[in-house]
Amino acid sequence: LADLGMNPAAFNGIFMIARTPGLVAHVIEEQSREKPMRRIDPVNHGYDGPGPRSLTTNKHQ
Repeated sequence: LADLGMNPAAFNGIFMIARTPGLVAHVIEEQSREKPMRRIDPVNHGYDGPGPRSLTTNKHQ
């Protein structure tokens, strides 16, 4: 945006305007699909993402 000649002071406002439709859609989806203040039982639910991985240190330091 700065390369287009826009004032960097306006970047936060532009970001918020761009982010708002997704946030509103998420709220509508939560209100229509899920019970409010639902509890998640950790015994019956678990993490299903990628498994643990090892991290290496930065060799450039």
